[in-house]
Amino acid sequence: MVLSSTTPLQRQITQRMAQAGYTQHTLALAAGVGQTYIRDILSGRSREPRPSKLTLIAEALNCTLPDLLEEENAFHPPSVPEWEVEVRGSVQAGMWRESTEWPTSDRFRVALPTEAQWRDRAPYGLLVEGLSMNLIFPPGTIAVVVNFSEARRQPQNGDYVVVARRDPFGDSYEATIKALQLCGDGRVLLWPRSTAPEFQTPLELPPLPSQNSSRTQNALARKQASQDWDQDFFTEETEHDPAGAPDVIVQGLVIGYYSPQPRAEF
Repeated sequence: MVLSSTTPLQRQITQRMAQAGYTQHTLALAAGVGQTYIRDILSGRSREPRPSKLTLIAEALNCTLPDLLEEENAFHPPSVPEWEVEVRGSVQAGMWRESTEWPTSDRFRVALPTEAQWRDRAPYGLLVEGLSMNLIFPPGTIAVVVNFSEARRQPQNGDYVVVARRDPFGDSYEATIKALQLCGDGRVLLWPRSTAPEFQTPLELPPLPSQNSSRTQNALARKQASQDWDQDFFTEETEHDPAGAPDVIVQGLVIGYYSPQPRAEF
């Protein structure tokens, strides 16, 4: 489904939810309405929502009811063709969760600029929270991601990637976006891009096998033949050191993003 089939109300609520960092669940709590009411509006099931409840939603989104209903204030599609993706979770450095994805009831769909080459690669959205990448992806940004198992290529120098880390002392996970640097000696550095002092140090992975080694060439040949593009080359396993760093997986490639309109702070 393309964004042009949605209403100005749906576009306004979706855009302002992303800007404020709301999920359907948290917006419903802030507005004092049922989550199913929010879901029905965004899915198109509710074509004539009650103005009294829309006013509560507008107040939670820090706007007025006319702001939600005015066509001239609606989100205008950019020149890049849009594709509807499911926003299924969030990424935030330092936030450990039992699951890196939201419950199905909290997910929502939004139309975002997506290049045609990626549309058959199962793209999905992740809401960016926190400050670890705020120079590139400020809080509220929706990053469009394709897993490397679908992208069918290895990470490349300069990619923005989704990194998952497992807590070695429990079942929690941390998901973040990092800038990937491939060093000449084979090391992989995963850099934050942040104004915050606590996010200035890269996460370092062990050197990757040489691209010219027989092991690497044989593995690449098997992948190309079977189309089985997994994360073998992008994983740091630490099960032999229970007191060390958590396992790290470079999981997905950021192929695009939507960032809310920036606001000046005084």
